Amino acid sequence: MPSPCWTLCFAIDTFFSRQVEKRMANPDRILAYLQETRGWYSDEDLSVALGIRPRQQVNQICRRLAAEGRIRRGDMGGVIGNAAIGTSSRGTSETGSLPGSPSTTAASFESLAREVCSEHYGRRLRPGRVPGVPKLFDLVSEDGSVVGDAKYYDLVRGVADPPAKFSVIAEHVWLLEKIEPRVRFLVFGNNPAVPERWLAKYGGLVKGIDFLFLKGSGQLSQIA
Repeated sequence: MPSPCWTLCFAIDTFFSRQVEKRMANPDRILAYLQETRGWYSDEDLSVALGIRPRQQVNQICRRLAAEGRIRRGDMGGVIGNAAIGTSSRGTSETGSLPGSPSTTAASFESLAREVCSEHYGRRLRPGRVPGVPKLFDLVSEDGSVVGDAKYYDLVRGVADPPAKFSVIAEHVWLLEKIEPRVRFLVFGNNPAVPERWLAKYGGLVKGIDFLFLKGSGQLSQIA
């Protein structure tokens, strides 16, 4: 069981996160995410990054925002992408992505994490559930001995701590502490400062969970 101190920290983080979520409807969350990241994202990317399901809801919201002139929406190398007003779109790059888009997106990062972490832990990992925990984890071995989740996060405007994302990390750590597989882990992409800053605040309360960082090149490293 988590310590009383950890439970209190999680409760505080969850409380503030829920207050923010109550004030922000999904259209506002999508708009804020696009404005903060200044990149191009498909509907699936936004669905994964923000946890908005089903994906069709993201599609409907983004089409409405685009019709209202609040976001940009257009071809992203064969896939319809979304971006904040003012994001660069001068043609497409050789990879088929519009300039300003990250080389790795939230959706593609999860696929990369599945491949690399499967090799790292010597188990085939795929989305799955663990008995007793009402959560679909991104990375679960067939025998349930390895359980993890992938997070593709950045700082707010590249510099400030992201309190809502910190709360999500706390929630996942708390859920992982509720199960007892051989290996429990979180793998992060995009900006290593997010998990590093989270650990600087709450790392002393975490036990038995690996924090990993995965570069777009496929290089995996342990976060101290």
